[in-house]
Amino acid sequence: MSFFLWEKTWVKSYLHMTPQDMVNYKKIDPEGSGLKNYHMDIISRDLTSPLYKVLPHDAQWEDWLGSDDLKEQLRYILFRIQHMGDTSYHVQERIHACIVLFHGPSGTGKTLAARILGKEADLPVWQVDLSMIMDKYVGESEKHLREMFRNAQRNNCILLFDEADVLFGKRTALASSNDKYANSATAFLLQEIEQYQGIVILTTNILQNFDDAFLRRITVMIRFPLPDKTVKAEKWRVCFSGIPLKTELPCTWLAEHLNLTLAQIENVAVNAACYWRMEGKAFLTLEHILKAVKLEYNKRQEQIPVEIMKFLHTES
Repeated sequence: MSFFLWEKTWVKSYLHMTPQDMVNYKKIDPEGSGLKNYHMDIISRDLTSPLYKVLPHDAQWEDWLGSDDLKEQLRYILFRIQHMGDTSYHVQERIHACIVLFHGPSGTGKTLAARILGKEADLPVWQVDLSMIMDKYVGESEKHLREMFRNAQRNNCILLFDEADVLFGKRTALASSNDKYANSATAFLLQEIEQYQGIVILTTNILQNFDDAFLRRITVMIRFPLPDKTVKAEKWRVCFSGIPLKTELPCTWLAEHLNLTLAQIENVAVNAACYWRMEGKAFLTLEHILKAVKLEYNKRQEQIPVEIMKFLHTES
């Protein structure tokens, strides 16, 4: 986090100081001389919570390779973020916080879009760790959620729930006591979302799993489709730009013949570069790319088509 953003977050933390925080502060420093240091301690504690992690604050529009239509929808969300609380639009109520849902297949840029919005709005993005939120003990999930929303409100951040259908899924019939407590946690989560005066971004690969009651609370819903071949070819070009290649990279061919998402293409680029550096070669070759592609296909438990392997071997 940059010094400027840290300072800005400290100011917002001060504005959101809770009564209990104020009591604690007065016990520590009754004269008020250490106010900033006290809040720095609060922020440090918030940023190291196991319930979420702070995403890098470096994504920008130049990193976006999706369609112009999708980019226009993201710009609208950015406008909503930048004008929260504004009363100058001659509507009955001011623009309040919004809940955004990104849905679509894995690797289509949903998390990247959230990071871009955070960067452009100059707000930190906290990615919630769902495994830490949901607890097997009664009442612990609600405790974690309460702590997380309180910290997020204090730091004025964007909350990002990846694979959010785990938390926001359809409530089950009461077949057991576990179902009762799971439904209770979902109801509590809905309540916290409605009271949160900030931005919540949810991502999911399976829209139909969402609870209908929660879907009605969504402010903006955006579908992230699989990228077309032109976008994939550009992703191949961008990922390998600046790397010394033995031969020109056949970006269009790779986009047409390899069934990879944008995130998977990025993984291939990282792994191919690692193979190249490991072998100490002067140039990165298609053989390195083939090895990296095998890693991605292995994760999906699939075999690379023979014609693809032959082409990459021949061109190397």
